[in-house]
Parts: sequence; C-alpha cells; structure tokens
Amino acid sequence: MGESGKERRLMSTKIAVSSGKGGTGKTFVATNITAICAEKGKKVRYLDCDVEAPNGHLFLKPQIEEEEEVMILSPVGVDEAKCISCSDCAEACHYNAIAVIKEKVLFFQELLQVLQDFLLNKLHLSPLNIPYVLKSINKLI
Repeated sequence: MGESGKERRLMSTKIAVSSGKGGTGKTFVATNITAICAEKGKKVRYLDCDVEAPNGHLFLKPQIEEEEEVMILSPVGVDEAKCISCSDCAEACHYNAIAVIKEKVLFFQELLQVLQDFLLNKLHLSPLNIPYVLKSINKLI
C-alpha cells in the first residue's frame, strides 16, 4: 500500500499491565499510559480488571456510559476424595494462591494462617510483630 490514503491500514495496539503482586504500580503505569495516549489524540480504551480494587477511574475520571457486573469463579476448597496431592493445581495457579504442603491443599487464607502459626509457635514471635514480618516477607516475594 502506498501513501495515497485510499487504503490505509488501521493499526490497533493493545497494552496489558499485569502482576500477581499488589502494590507494584500497575494502576499507576496503566492510567498514565492511557492519559498520555489520550493527550496525543489517540483513541484509547481503559479496562480495569483488578478484582480487589479497580480504581483506575479515580485517576482518569472517565464519563462512564455503561456498567456491567462480572462474576468470576475462584477456588475455595478441594474435594478430598478426588485429590491425589499431585500439586497440579498449585502449579496452574498464576497468583500463587494455592500450595500443597504435606499432601494437604492450602488456599491463600489457609497459607496465611499456617505462616502465622509457625511464627507464633515455632519462632515464638510476639503477635504484635507478625504483621511486620508478613509485610517483610511480602516485599521479598
């Protein structure tokens, strides 16, 4: 195709910003990319898929024309009669919210409880120190 303008090929660019860890600046990066592209006259669409805190709208202040509630199923338990402790579920989970420890499948909330119990009972940490230790571990991950 030449520069005649009769047959211009429309280009569409899609940018996805994702991470399984909170607090990494995903919303900051995504909203700034969106704002800069819009300022340059580009047609933009911003889709905030954060399941816990979809707050990109606080920065972009869009005119919302339509809202739709979306439900996503997530694992909350395991069928012990069918589970063979193979760890496939833990390997398939992109957000590291499932672990198999000593042939028991643990989900995120259970993992936190196991960690807290370990810190209290094995390391004998004060309950007041546990939130600080968990924050430190979270920064290392």
